[in-house]
Amino acid sequence: MKKYSIYFFIIFITYNILAYSQQIDSICSLPNIISETSGLVYINDKLLTHNDSGGEPALYEIDTANGEIIRKITILNAENTDWEDICKDSNFIYIADIGNNSCIRTDLKIYKVVIDSVLQKDSVNADIINFSYADQTDFTPNQYHTNYDAEALIAYNDSLYIFTKNWGNKWTNIYSLPKQPGNYSIEKKDSINAQGLITGATLNNDKIVLTGYTFTYPFIIEIKNFEGKNFSEGEIIRNAIQIPSSFTFQIEAIAPIDTNNYFVTTEGNSDSPAGLFYLKFSYPTPSEHILNQTITIYPNPTHKTVNINCKSFSQATLTNITGNKQIEINKKTFETINLENGIYVLTVYDKSGKMCKQEKITILH
Repeated sequence: MKKYSIYFFIIFITYNILAYSQQIDSICSLPNIISETSGLVYINDKLLTHNDSGGEPALYEIDTANGEIIRKITILNAENTDWEDICKDSNFIYIADIGNNSCIRTDLKIYKVVIDSVLQKDSVNADIINFSYADQTDFTPNQYHTNYDAEALIAYNDSLYIFTKNWGNKWTNIYSLPKQPGNYSIEKKDSINAQGLITGATLNNDKIVLTGYTFTYPFIIEIKNFEGKNFSEGEIIRNAIQIPSSFTFQIEAIAPIDTNNYFVTTEGNSDSPAGLFYLKFSYPTPSEHILNQTITIYPNPTHKTVNINCKSFSQATLTNITGNKQIEINKKTFETINLENGIYVLTVYDKSGKMCKQEKITILH
């Protein structure tokens, strides 16, 4: 969906884990014919995308080096009312015609296509999975305020999972439905506080990755270490990312290349082209040196002061979540009274100059 063109970069924390910025690099702009790219899937070294509302009922194979269209695959018995995502399992591709930002649709569906057919033919037929939300009883037009819009789909075990794009409360609700053709009324299974609008999803081994944006910046959410279908009970990491300013921040789709690397696309508008990007996930890894230290930092949260209990203490630094240094510390007790409320990162160094502890600190006056 085509809406905004403002550029900012913000990082903050949600849930119980520090959100580290991830590296994203521009590969190329995409041609106008796929300027409304809205889903990605990577199969046998082939990257496929599609447009959202009003586009052709077609998948486009694109060159991962220059973005050029290599091939178009038409879904013969489909319409593109509002295609918003695509996912796969071992044998099938699932195309999500689930966009519903006006809250009025009664024809939501998933197109199910055999992978081998898509890879070998330029036109294919699909099976159709029709569904409605069991808890949606009001179809009064409610543009950009509904919680029944959706742009994200994954295939997990024997089911498909939809992650909604909640314009109303900025959460994402999670619904499941069977992979078999039919007509279904689906129940909400779970929900996550996305703090923004979810636009894409992918399953990478046992990790779910969601894309999304607020009205000022894009972000990625990782969900891992969950039990069964209880995604919200897993480990959840939310990372703001920075898209180069020559593109919109409206991130739309993601597809894994391998364990830590992904393709990502952003939608274009009248001022900026759609873009293809390379996203690399990386996290600070504690060294053996860090792990062997016995260090405590208290109180946390704190109101006025922080104490560092470290026998080999030399110095420390306190940064905000964007990585900007706030203060340098040369003693084991320091005051926080002049700092704004928020979450900071305290890094402690020993007398040899090595980092021996890094911990997030919550300051509440």
